[in-house]
Amino acid sequence: MGSATSAEFAASVSNQGGLGSIGSLNRTTAAIKRDIEVVKGLTNRHYAVNHIPATLDAEAFRYTLDARPAVISFALGDPGDLVRQAHEVGAVVMVIQRRT
Repeated sequence: MGSATSAEFAASVSNQGGLGSIGSLNRTTAAIKRDIEVVKGLTNRHYAVNHIPATLDAEAFRYTLDARPAVISFALGDPGDLVRQAHEVGAVVMVIQRRT
């Protein structure tokens, strides 16, 4: 989703029955934290937070784990132990692999 991500957009998708997702690529920790907090007030449905393992913002990931979204997704790299951490907080994990 890149720069099209926001709490408002994710909540709108979730409220319509889809799985709204908050992206983290090229975003500040503050922006990611803000969206995680705001989405919880805009929807009571499931949402996802996506992280990129190669450029992982550890603080934003810890915040994601604390928020316990229904889904934590990873793209553009092997998430390794991040999958275990996500499962430990009860999240379903999605790994988006690029086919070559």
